[in-house]
Amino acid sequence: MDSLTIVVPAYNEGRRLPATLETLCSYLESSPLRAKEIVVVDDGSTDQTAAIVREWSVRNPMVRLLQNPGNRGKGYAVRAGFGEARCEWVLFTDADLSTPIEDLARLEAAIAASGPAGPSGRARWTASSWASGNRWGARSAAACSTCSCAS
Repeated sequence: MDSLTIVVPAYNEGRRLPATLETLCSYLESSPLRAKEIVVVDDGSTDQTAAIVREWSVRNPMVRLLQNPGNRGKGYAVRAGFGEARCEWVLFTDADLSTPIEDLARLEAAIAASGPAGPSGRARWTASSWASGNRWGARSAAACSTCSCAS
């Protein structure tokens, strides 16, 4: 895994996000990944969610805000975040970090042990794919010349 986007769908998560972003940023800053980003998808929050993410993005360019046009639901937010991801690997996690970021090492090991992704060259991983009880979702696709993670 060379590059990683973490998508965090968020609806009224203003109280929770500072600690979540601190944890995710600290983990990613210490990782050997070539490219990394955190995309927080504000799903029409009425609290300070967007303002908090904007503040974090000024301090840390790894953090980006994506705002949905109103409250569309978690699935819409996750899909929107995946669509805006710039890196080869994309994971999502909830703002409460119900699956700790430290579990990423287990996911990487499971993916490496599974062999080729199949004829399309893509892999979709869900909790049931690698460890019951975890809520990481992941996508891998080959980096292309139009993707900023390829630089």
